[in-house]
Amino acid sequence: MEPDSPARDIAIGISHLELTEGQSSSDVLVSYYSSNGFSQSASCEQASTIHLPPHFISFLTVAQDLGIDLCSVKWHPALARVGEGRTAEISQALITLQTNFVFKRIKPATPSQLAERRALQAMYTEVSILGQRRIRNHPNMIRLEGICWDVWEEKDGGTPEVWPVLVFEKTPYGDLDTFLRSGQGQNLKFEERLQLCSGIASAVSEMHAHHVIHGDIKPANILIFQNELNGYIAKVADFGYSTVGTANGLVYLPKSVPWNAPEHHGRDFTFQTAIKTDTYSFGLVCLRILFEDLLLQHFPKFSEAYEKENFLLGKNIIVKTSAVTQYEADLLPFAIDAVKNKEGLELSQKKTLEKLFKVTIAGDANLRSDDFSELQRLLSNDQDILTMLSYDRRKPALLSCHANFQITKSILFLVESHYLVRRYIVKCLEDFYTSSDCQICKREVAFQLAFAYNVGFGAARDAEIWLRWLERSGRTVLDLEVAKQVAEQPYWRYRSEKLQDLDQNGYLRADIVAEYHNEGRIVDAEKECRREVRDFEASFGQNNVIIKTLKLQLADILQARGNFSGAEDTLRTLSCEGETGLRPGDDDGTFLDIRNRLAITLYHQGKNEEAMEILQKDIEMKKSLMGKGSRSILHSKVTLAMVLTERGDYAASEKLIREALERLEELLDPDDPEVLTITGNLAQILSKQGRYQEAGDLEVRTLEGRKKVLGPEHPDTLTSFSNLALVLSNQGKNEEAERNQRYALKMRQKVFGNMHPDTLTSLDNLAALLSRQGQFETAKAMHEDALEGRENLLGKEDPQTLASMNGLATVLDHMGEFGEAEKLYRKNLEISEKVLGKGNPDIFGRMSNLAGVLQSQGQYKEAKEINELALTRGKEILGDDHPLTLSIASNLALDLQRLGELQASEALYRGIFEQSKDAMGLCHHITLAIMGNLADLLRVEGKFEEATQMNHEVLKATETTLGENHHATLTAAQNLAGSLHSQKRHAEAVPFYIRACGGLRVLLGPDHPQTMECFRNYFQMIEVMSEDEIQALS
Repeated sequence: MEPDSPARDIAIGISHLELTEGQSSSDVLVSYYSSNGFSQSASCEQASTIHLPPHFISFLTVAQDLGIDLCSVKWHPALARVGEGRTAEISQALITLQTNFVFKRIKPATPSQLAERRALQAMYTEVSILGQRRIRNHPNMIRLEGICWDVWEEKDGGTPEVWPVLVFEKTPYGDLDTFLRSGQGQNLKFEERLQLCSGIASAVSEMHAHHVIHGDIKPANILIFQNELNGYIAKVADFGYSTVGTANGLVYLPKSVPWNAPEHHGRDFTFQTAIKTDTYSFGLVCLRILFEDLLLQHFPKFSEAYEKENFLLGKNIIVKTSAVTQYEADLLPFAIDAVKNKEGLELSQKKTLEKLFKVTIAGDANLRSDDFSELQRLLSNDQDILTMLSYDRRKPALLSCHANFQITKSILFLVESHYLVRRYIVKCLEDFYTSSDCQICKREVAFQLAFAYNVGFGAARDAEIWLRWLERSGRTVLDLEVAKQVAEQPYWRYRSEKLQDLDQNGYLRADIVAEYHNEGRIVDAEKECRREVRDFEASFGQNNVIIKTLKLQLADILQARGNFSGAEDTLRTLSCEGETGLRPGDDDGTFLDIRNRLAITLYHQGKNEEAMEILQKDIEMKKSLMGKGSRSILHSKVTLAMVLTERGDYAASEKLIREALERLEELLDPDDPEVLTITGNLAQILSKQGRYQEAGDLEVRTLEGRKKVLGPEHPDTLTSFSNLALVLSNQGKNEEAERNQRYALKMRQKVFGNMHPDTLTSLDNLAALLSRQGQFETAKAMHEDALEGRENLLGKEDPQTLASMNGLATVLDHMGEFGEAEKLYRKNLEISEKVLGKGNPDIFGRMSNLAGVLQSQGQYKEAKEINELALTRGKEILGDDHPLTLSIASNLALDLQRLGELQASEALYRGIFEQSKDAMGLCHHITLAIMGNLADLLRVEGKFEEATQMNHEVLKATETTLGENHHATLTAAQNLAGSLHSQKRHAEAVPFYIRACGGLRVLLGPDHPQTMECFRNYFQMIEVMSEDEIQALS
């Protein structure tokens, strides 16, 4: 009896697998800059009497008035928090390895609305102070880089809330205490320590000149950076509890033990006495910097107090113990003795430092100086620095109206932000109008609402509503038209030089789509973006930078959802295809960016020739505009390499991406996220060539780099786990692959929740892996869960939903439930052609999947017709020698074989075998699969010698490229055994059967269909063997 025909070993199933692809406010804010831990902010006993800003609109007004940038850079929850308090926390985001930001955020889980308002008040204060021109440009003041947004989940089904997030650059050295404990800090010379003190004095002097009392000067609020001369510079930070005072006004000071002045009594201070509390705190910080070792040795309780900030028995204790009183009395004598005994100081320096401490940490406030310019002179002889202090004290300019926020001035920044930010601003404007008693404010707010409803900003256009608001504003339609003209004016986008540089290099773009994806709001975002495009076009016309920005967002959203044809249509309207589109010369950088995105969209649709043509032209344009070494050119080369990969031109693709990677490694750190992404791309190229060991090594490198730089829970890191699992599976290392896929799934469930798109992708990926191992019931259940989740989350016609449906149909096919699989394949194909278009490459694979299940049911004629159509489309879109085209052709040859058209089948097999060998090499997995199928046909035709020789070649090649225990190798051994069996060369077949049966039992399990088939054929052969043959084997 002849063995059963071997199963199809060219898998056309396109499963969704990733490829780099109490009313105390003491805890409202935190010190957020330290690289090692954090310190709690001071408490303020009188917090309940602090004046709160009228509204969120007031915050926007002051930020806009002071020219603070609004930006789309985003903190990420997977990166470690730098600090945390009761109602605020500090998160971080890695833009590049050289640029790390920290974000001061209000925590969503705040204990009360009052606490939220206090936190907003603290941010309002900080922006009001740090936004002042001289303070903002002061070298010893932390620089506020910009403001972004935090979108909170809906409360009780209401509208999501939006809160401001302050963006600062993170120091690599941490706060002052962290730095002083480090190796660099321990090695500081005394002169360098004096320079740190001088810089702090300069910053506080600047604050006092603006009538600002910091109120919480301590090491945790002083950050250390590197200056241009590779030295160190101190910058004062954390102004959340600072106060802008007046000569006759009262100032409320926080308490931060042991750094607050002895006279702190928990009540209000006059402005002049408050200055002297800053003086005391500054003097104590100087003592810490200059004589830290002696200080901690002489006052051991000081060390404990510093570590725990719990020097008093309770936060609100006013009566001091005798020990505390003695400690405060001993500080100044200790400081003077430390100066006198300091070796290497000249007598004049000692006298100067003695005077410094006498006028700073004196227990009697009357003996302290209130002039920080004098303190700085005691610390520095640098006249260039001292001239910075030669101006009169001045207060910051006050706003005439707390609701003078104008949408037009910030519209482009806001259009680039989360769509819920725009909705929330409109809601807050309406709330402000209802609650305010200020008629001037109400009229200004009404005009902003008229503008919003007229153009569609944050709400759908509505003529009745905008006319009503315009009437309340007392303004005219002409005023509204002027406002729209202002909104259309081009202007430089960012004032921060750091944000300018990041924006020019593309690092601040397109993050918003990833945010929508991570929040699970991408479907709603698409609807809102389409609405905004319609409304803004109706208001401004098509040729407008705001419209172009929204259309780019829409294209990115569509691409993220897998709607590549829709993304292509949108991008073509922005390129040189349409009358109103962007043309070369309008903005070359934006034009080329659009063209690059268009090329990527074409690549995803298999339109590789056009994508390649666009990229090659753009690379030449970029060379003339930016020079040959531009990183933008390298990005285009990487995209071109991926296009060449899809065309099967692996040699050119690999050469191009290795050149780009080598150049980027010269420009950036090897662990830079950009370098790691391209390393992962190179791994894909190698994997598609069947070079799994090399690909696996690169995936490991990418994974380890991302774990180190981004953290183990970052989405990119989890993608690397999944990609590595795929490579391991291709190597036959199923247990290790499964561990990686399960980890990715577990972490995504933790970070995003069970119903997030990324979590559902992990579920599909794990299901596909288990299916290949024969764990069909488990895989089926997982695919069903993923499909249900995607249908509920994304809709029944979303491309990702269709991918889950295809995965489920494939499992049913493998389980032999051909009828159910066929129904699902047909449904999937019908929707896919409607959503993706008949020219999408995914359609070709799904057509061939349907043909495969029909073939399994003996419906060879219809299977042949479907494969012929898929092959025709594949040749038109992808080309004759594309891997997918060749795979479909192999399946068509199998249809011909089943129909008895053996000659036609053999001719087709031989033709595509030569094509595959020329395009991808003899050892490529598709070439070997075609070769194995051809060998089976030759066996059926009785051409045993050639069939056996070919099976021997396939086995040898798979052993060399994939290893002895790989599934493809074991399948080749099974096929060779079957070929020898057919020739009654039983003795020769036995060792190959034994090898195949034993290997498949371990790899797939004893109940896997292929394992059972192998054993069945082997036992059938044993049954027909003669006693002499069996005796010879014994």
